[in-house]
Amino acid sequence: MNTFLSKCSDSNRPMLESAFNVIETNNYWSFMSEYSPEEGKGFMFSSHPKLDEIRTKITDEWGHSGASLAYTMRVMEGIAKNNLK
Repeated sequence: MNTFLSKCSDSNRPMLESAFNVIETNNYWSFMSEYSPEEGKGFMFSSHPKLDEIRTKITDEWGHSGASLAYTMRVMEGIAKNNLK
């Protein structure tokens, strides 16, 4: 288990681990470390083909609501940009 994720709450950890595994398995860390959502749009409303692909795979794996997906994407962004993987 990722060290950062081991510190997350028990209720959020499975959801975040699922997203972490999708990003790891599909080699999306580089994209996540370099991409910043459009100003005022965040991860939910920004448009980029790779971002669309990531959101779809993460949602297919876990079944997110809009809010849980936005939260999960921000956590994954923090892991990627701070090299916590």
